[in-house]
Amino acid sequence: MVVVLAFAVFLAGCGGGSGSATATEADSIAATSQGEITKAEYIEEADEACARQRRKLRGLISPYLQGRGLSKLSPSLAARMMRKTLGPAMSYEIRRVRIIVLPKRDVEQVLEFLATWQEIVDEGERRPADFVRAGNPLAKSERLAREYGFKICGAF
Repeated sequence: MVVVLAFAVFLAGCGGGSGSATATEADSIAATSQGEITKAEYIEEADEACARQRRKLRGLISPYLQGRGLSKLSPSLAARMMRKTLGPAMSYEIRRVRIIVLPKRDVEQVLEFLATWQEIVDEGERRPADFVRAGNPLAKSERLAREYGFKICGAF
């Protein structure tokens, strides 16, 4: 059960965002009236947002799991769980991380990570049974998160 919850929580870990930002969007994402935020400050704030969302997700998925592992869910239950809890929760977290002001020099790297995660979530919503049965459907976004330096977001 702990491994299942850890995996499901990982599924809600940071990442995602759709597409790449234009120069104007990138400037606004990185802009701050107080000066530029540091990478460490950004990671800390994003990791805190991810930790809050993971705590919420635990309560959302437990009715679906009922002590079973993800791979034991029926295709219809997996689809319902992905569409009603995991997908929306991950997309919310992606949006939450996306709106945090980040270091201007890191905009492209972070937006690539967020877009990758969102693409994976979108695919999971299209094919939920495959998504919840995959060994690690977020491997690519997890790798990008770790490369950037996230400790909680995108980590398993």
